[in-house]
Amino acid sequence: MCRTQVFRFTVDPTCMQHVLLFGHQYLAAAFRSRGWMVTTVAYRSSADIVVERFPIDAFEVLRQANRRKPVDLALFCDESELPAWSRVGELPVPTVWYAVDTHIHGVWHQEWQALYDVVLVAQKSKLPTYEARRTHGPVRWCPLYGDHQRLRPPARPRCSEVVFVGNLNATVNPDRVAFFQALQRLTSVSVRQGDYADLYSECSIGLNQSLDGELNFRNFEVLASGSALLTEADLDGMADCLHEGRHFLAYERGNAEDCARVIETMLADPARVEALRFRGYEEVLSKHLDVHRVDQIETWLESWDLDELVNARFKTPESWRDSNARVFQYASQVYQSHGRVREAGIYRSMAAEVWQ
Repeated sequence: MCRTQVFRFTVDPTCMQHVLLFGHQYLAAAFRSRGWMVTTVAYRSSADIVVERFPIDAFEVLRQANRRKPVDLALFCDESELPAWSRVGELPVPTVWYAVDTHIHGVWHQEWQALYDVVLVAQKSKLPTYEARRTHGPVRWCPLYGDHQRLRPPARPRCSEVVFVGNLNATVNPDRVAFFQALQRLTSVSVRQGDYADLYSECSIGLNQSLDGELNFRNFEVLASGSALLTEADLDGMADCLHEGRHFLAYERGNAEDCARVIETMLADPARVEALRFRGYEEVLSKHLDVHRVDQIETWLESWDLDELVNARFKTPESWRDSNARVFQYASQVYQSHGRVREAGIYRSMAAEVWQ
């Protein structure tokens, strides 16, 4: 996918490809491990290009990244926040958006996708939401994954403790707080905060709970840490990735009594827990790490005519500008409703500038 001329992107295995990665940096190490040059951009200090001014001007960032090496691909990774970057539709390189939290932000995600040549969706059941509004470029299901740099083999010594790693914030997730309060009255569960890999690698059973039945990172992270996974039943797309009874066990969503029952059966059968730990770890190790998702993304990119996708975006700017403006207007209204007048004004200006 090295650039050979204006709007020309072809696959050349002898040339290191350059991806400009906006937002979450989770896939940066995986791309690098597969031979890509990666330039990350974000507000956080760990990024290669640290932007202090809001919003992030994607076109200006591309110019900076091109000084290192011409960029072949711009990848935007969902941070579960209102969009913080502008001028995406003007980028003269293929653009990809990895949408993760559509179960939370579906209202504006349906519009925001119009800016991108390719859309990857983490939640399988949300694909129709994108496909119904899609007028430009492909959309594909791309489930989440574990981090290949944070693997903890199951052979490490374990205690029999059941551990949940996450925050119990009643303001953000009152249902989670109520669930764990009920669960801890029924059985012993340790709720912790900190590095998930270190914490899950100490225990034999890792407990997961979702916000809205989504297939979240924790399902893969627990298994990548070598712990047996106990998670909610019927998670979005889970059956296409892992098999209940072989790679994990499940409890009825929101049912503390059922969760406690499954925990007790697991604690009473250490041999079964050990088998789950090893089988689950091997499945993630072979199919569900960040490097596997990068491999799939590369395969998809090689199968599409990226030249045509980029050129089509430039030929029909009206196909994305209206949507872009509506998202910024929506963001302005959200901030205005929270009394954040300054941010609301910035988004109003961004919406007006889309058509300038």
